Amino acid sequence: MHDMSIGHRVFATLGAAAIGTLGALAPAALQAQGAVPAGFPEKPLRMIVPFPPGGGNDIIGRAVAQRMSEVIGQQVVVDNRPGAGGVVGVTIAAQAGADGYTMLLGSVGMLAHNPALKADLAYNPPRDFAPVTLLVTSPMLIAVNPALPVKGVQELIALAKAKPGKLTYASAGTGSSLHMTGELFLRATGTDMLHVPYKGTGPAIVDLVGGRVDLISSTRTGEDRQAARDRGDHGAARVVAARGADRGRVGREGLRGLQLAGHRGTCEDAGVDHPPTAS
Repeated sequence: MHDMSIGHRVFATLGAAAIGTLGALAPAALQAQGAVPAGFPEKPLRMIVPFPPGGGNDIIGRAVAQRMSEVIGQQVVVDNRPGAGGVVGVTIAAQAGADGYTMLLGSVGMLAHNPALKADLAYNPPRDFAPVTLLVTSPMLIAVNPALPVKGVQELIALAKAKPGKLTYASAGTGSSLHMTGELFLRATGTDMLHVPYKGTGPAIVDLVGGRVDLISSTRTGEDRQAARDRGDHGAARVVAARGADRGRVGREGLRGLQLAGHRGTCEDAGVDHPPTAS
């Protein structure tokens, strides 16, 4: 059961393939199909989000939790457990037990990057988790503090090469998808910047628009929401590179080999006999 590669297992689509699908499902229909054991759920469910409020993971988690609560008739509680690039929250989820009442909002960073980078993790994704559904594939972007004198990718590269090791880039934590995207950008461009890890995208964006870091690799979900909150006092972060449905500025500015995308989905304990959260 667990010999598939992590790339295939992490977010295999076993249930609804997007948030909108949840709205089309009805508990009675799911019961008739045998997808949910009789009497489930008897109590609120918990969704562990391994990052703090305000970032893309939290925004997606709360949207899904709200809609799931409406569909299943029980509250789905978002439990933010930030730290160590998602390691803290994933570890808690792995140790929560297999009663079917705890799910994890996972990403490639916490389920693939961290295990590849850190040998002493208390969890093993193929062993400990079973994928439920892919929820979101979101464009990744590079945004800079508005005071940084760059308006495009090539200007950013030129500035970084003129000041090797001087520019700072924020991420949601060491080993996170945002960290790896930043490192891929540095390697692809031959530049050197200082990595500043945070506990999540929310606090990183606050420091970005506040001028305490120069740039961030993020997703549209997290960047847009937090930037909108702070625009009145600090000004919005300036997006200089993006890759998504619009094919992105990265490709248009000569970095076509750099793929920037974030993937998020839900997982549960691999020991759950009948995956009720798959509904």
